[in-house]
Amino acid sequence: MRVRNEVEDKIEKSFLSMLETVPFKKVKLTNIIKEANVSHQTFYRYYADKYDLALKITNEKLSAFSDIYGNNATWKEITISILYTIKNNAVLFKRLIKDDDGIEIIKRSLFSISELFTGKPLSAHTAAVWLSVFNEWCGNNFKISVEETYLRLLQNLPTCEVLSEEDMKKHTADYENHTLTFFIQNNGTADSSSIGPRGEERKYKTP
Repeated sequence: MRVRNEVEDKIEKSFLSMLETVPFKKVKLTNIIKEANVSHQTFYRYYADKYDLALKITNEKLSAFSDIYGNNATWKEITISILYTIKNNAVLFKRLIKDDDGIEIIKRSLFSISELFTGKPLSAHTAAVWLSVFNEWCGNNFKISVEETYLRLLQNLPTCEVLSEEDMKKHTADYENHTLTFFIQNNGTADSSSIGPRGEERKYKTP
């Protein structure tokens, strides 16, 4: 976690305090500066504008897992940590997720964190899944548990993000061997356990 000085603390607390009463798009830079009791020159020494301020706060909060687990955390540890961070900073993330610019800030933060800790940018599809799950979770006021939200996120990720290339080839080949009869018998779902040793579909009893 980056070390902030007293001025940055004052500015960030002022911004977060304003989000308690007004949507992100209505937060005025002049009001942040006035509330923090700093000059415009001082503000611009640290931030380009309110969007840069929001992005830096979001980056810091969502990457807090590195202070807990280190730089070699598991995907599950990282995700659970991010979900708890969002829940524990409900006002900030509920304001951002309901605003077009705010959504872009969260997306940029996810891309930045992925690239910083893995060396690879987040795929557009994966980012869309994260944002969709966040939006739904914030919308129901975090009534769903962190654990259940984690499972929803995991279940909606692109298969190529979850399986290795070798496993992808195997499961794709299995899937291609299913017939329409199989899908009808299994309510449109499929998994590799339904394929016999020679690619023949196993027989299922119908009720």
